[in-house]
Amino acid sequence: MLLLRKAMRDVAAMRIRALLLILVIGAGIGTAGGIALALQDVQASRDAFYHGQALADLDVRLSRTVPAEDLITRARAASATVAETRLIIDGLVARGADQTAAEVVGMDPQARLNRLAITDGQGLDPTDPLGAVVEADYAGHADLHLGDTLDLVLAGRPLTVRVRGLARSPEYLMATANPEYLIPQPGSLAVVFLPKNALADVTATGGQVNDLILDLPHPIPPGSAQSLADGLPVAKLTPRDQQYSLRFTNADLRSFGLFVPVIGGVFALVGFLLIGLSLRRIVHAQRRELGTLLAIGYRRRTVLATALLPAAVLALPGAAVAISVTIGIAVVVAHTYAAAVGFPTIVATYSPALLGEVAAVAVGATLASALLPAWTLMRLAPTQAMRGDPAVQFALPPWLAGASGAAGPEVGYATRSLTRRPLLTAATVVSLAGAIGLGASLNVLIGSTTQTVDQSFAGQAWTATADLAHPMTTAAATRVARDAGATAVEPVVTGPALLQAHDRKADAIVVGLPPVPQLQRPQLTSGLPPAASQVMITEQTASSLQLGVGQPVTLTTSTGSRQMTVSGIARTIAATQVYATYTDAAAVLGLPGQSNSLYLTAPEATTRTLSTSPAVARVTTLAAARSGMHNLVRELTSLINVLLAISLGVGALFLVSSLALSLLDRQAEFATLRALGYGRARLATILVTEALAQGVIAAALAIPAGLLLAWPLAARIGEAWFRIGVHPEPSDFTVVIASALVLTVAAALYATRQVMRLDIATTVRARFIG
Repeated sequence: MLLLRKAMRDVAAMRIRALLLILVIGAGIGTAGGIALALQDVQASRDAFYHGQALADLDVRLSRTVPAEDLITRARAASATVAETRLIIDGLVARGADQTAAEVVGMDPQARLNRLAITDGQGLDPTDPLGAVVEADYAGHADLHLGDTLDLVLAGRPLTVRVRGLARSPEYLMATANPEYLIPQPGSLAVVFLPKNALADVTATGGQVNDLILDLPHPIPPGSAQSLADGLPVAKLTPRDQQYSLRFTNADLRSFGLFVPVIGGVFALVGFLLIGLSLRRIVHAQRRELGTLLAIGYRRRTVLATALLPAAVLALPGAAVAISVTIGIAVVVAHTYAAAVGFPTIVATYSPALLGEVAAVAVGATLASALLPAWTLMRLAPTQAMRGDPAVQFALPPWLAGASGAAGPEVGYATRSLTRRPLLTAATVVSLAGAIGLGASLNVLIGSTTQTVDQSFAGQAWTATADLAHPMTTAAATRVARDAGATAVEPVVTGPALLQAHDRKADAIVVGLPPVPQLQRPQLTSGLPPAASQVMITEQTASSLQLGVGQPVTLTTSTGSRQMTVSGIARTIAATQVYATYTDAAAVLGLPGQSNSLYLTAPEATTRTLSTSPAVARVTTLAAARSGMHNLVRELTSLINVLLAISLGVGALFLVSSLALSLLDRQAEFATLRALGYGRARLATILVTEALAQGVIAAALAIPAGLLLAWPLAARIGEAWFRIGVHPEPSDFTVVIASALVLTVAAALYATRQVMRLDIATTVRARFIG
């Protein structure tokens, strides 16, 4: 009990130092824990959303309508546990002069699968046939509100509906006009839900449907999906794990999960470094007391416990702060991510295991940081320990003494102070470099992602793409675009496929290109464009299948399989696309001589005309695709911006704590300087010089550190989304470095103010007498 009271007295005597140490312990470890907890919360929110809204195991989309009873009969034959039919019509939304691709979904208002999560207003009601529920993401981009009217064009027929409610759908959580691009374009597709019978009446398709969603017994028997679709005019067969929104969030969370060890590791490393140095100061401050206890007969293990007790007293509130910081950062990061992706609610897990781990790491790191210097002191003879720290005999190297002395005695004193404490100076510089470098690396990441999107579109010669409502001959498809006013047309054939190599599989979208593509120009990084029986794959596909140029791959579609050879590898943000010659792609997709998509160069008026053509299902302009991707990148990088703000905040705390602890350890020095006649200006020069010297060196080290951190983070994005290069710009570093240097000067000026408030006599007496 006596030793515990002594420990409490020692901590109380530390005052501001104790508070700073508690904050350092909590901030460093809590930040790393908070990012990990946020990942768990987001994963739980994602799983709860898809489970709660009953995302279907399989979605079978047809190219034409068939009797609903036929699809239900097939579902029963496949032992479906739940099956529902829907009517889905492609169309347009016209708002003023703007037109947006639309998908109108006729569904049962009491649907059991792919249910709507109403975020505002009311759900579908069969007594209100033209009361629509609109997907909330599009409504936000289009500034659409409850009670507004929405003008639709469905197969050339105008239809006006009233917005009855807004909702998030598990199927259309990340609605996009171009699902081959894994990163969606927010606002590019308007999804409108209507009662199925009402949509059937409007389109005169009573009793006819073109979509079947169902749940199958688990585990799902192999081949059951394909056998269910045999003989049907299938346009798209989508198992649950390939559903676009789920596939995107899985990729995004995988990227986020890969970020966690890199970012958390930096925070933890810097935090451990500062904790270790701070605790070393505390233990060495007790050197004389510990030596006295040894001299009067206390056993070494008892004295060791005495040295560790102050650390334990600091560790407990530090662990509490770490838990609070963990929860706070998790809330901020998880809500930022949810806002970007669109989960309507966030599930806070408050994982006891993770919070317990954070607390244990905080306590363990604090005690371990005190144990090493304490054990070192215990090995000294009592008389040696009682003498205190040995006097420092230090002389600057001649070149440094001459350079600093020429700048004035204050600069010379500051230089000597930094160089005679190399361990403390180095640790402060490294911790600052880590915090600044992490912030800079996040800036580099944001800029590099944006540049990659620009580069991916820069080499393209098309201005729009048109997905046809039904396959037609290439001549007829070309004529549709020419009649609308297109100046250049490139008909292609596309469709879903499966690539297989080395027992690995990857879903793909096959694109059949002309022998010499003029409009769609994939960016080759190795190899050549495809010739007969060859495919050109993306970098992402090459990585997932571990394929290289010249290696064989099996291409499988609903109409058969074909052995192909990899001719080249392309860099594109459409990660699932696989390019083949038109002849090969049309043959493997069962569409010889036909086209179901167009690349074209056309003025804006032409794209509007094509949008209203019954032969065209959807038109997407290059400008809209690029703009949408930039918008999505900005929304998702808001998460990176949050991490950037956190890194700067924690770095600021580390900086202020380090400078403050250094000042508190040297109060007697500064009091002596004041006694010798140094005023505010000269003391400020000393402190600012010391702080700026450390800040400038840290900033210089932060540049390579930021680049080194940016490489693995960019690789993580490439694994989840698309390959990006690292494209650093001076502005990525200058903002973060300038902020750190301004904070450094502010901290030094605040330290000067504290020095000027010291009681000279009391401070000097405490140092040399007591």
